[in-house]
Amino acid sequence: MKRVMFIAMCAAALLAGSAEAKSKGKNDRGVVVPFEFSVQNMNMPAGHYEIIPQGQAFALVRNIETGRSVHVMRDLSPDGSRTLIFRNGETGKKLVRIG
Repeated sequence: MKRVMFIAMCAAALLAGSAEAKSKGKNDRGVVVPFEFSVQNMNMPAGHYEIIPQGQAFALVRNIETGRSVHVMRDLSPDGSRTLIFRNGETGKKLVRIG
């Protein structure tokens, strides 16, 4: 049950981020993450994030409000869309990949 709720929350976050990005323009790289998460041993707050491609295999995830940023592995998407992939861990949600 927790897994289903987590997947639903992630889907809602991605839809909200996609809708916001589309409303701002085609070149916007912003997404909204409505929950705290960790990535690369850093705790990141809920908020607005910018996803900036960094070469073929990485992207910079930057919190727009705080300016904190971290590099994350990413998959190349032919249509340019970005999907944030989270997993539930022992200490909370963890960003594991951008697809």
